[in-house]
Amino acid sequence: MKGARDISLLDKDRVIVSNNGGANIHSLKDGSVLQEIRGFKGVQSASKTIDGNILIASATQLGIISPTGDIIKKNTIKKVGHNRLARQLKSGNIVYA
Repeated sequence: MKGARDISLLDKDRVIVSNNGGANIHSLKDGSVLQEIRGFKGVQSASKTIDGNILIASATQLGIISPTGDIIKKNTIKKVGHNRLARQLKSGNIVYA
């Protein structure tokens, strides 16, 4: 897990770990990489959304990734110095700092 920046529990069997090039989903049983998510640079944060997708946040972008790894949405973040963490609230709103 070189360059790991954030870790979040997806379910009882898996975690997602963000890294500079995207994020990896790992098995909690043996640590193996189950899925790689690419298409973003400088990823700081990765977590599960309330609808089961994955939220990826880099210094200047927010992305929503499907469970199969397809990019659903990719937005540029404006007027933020440097994003470090993003999470989706139960309301569906996304907060980032």
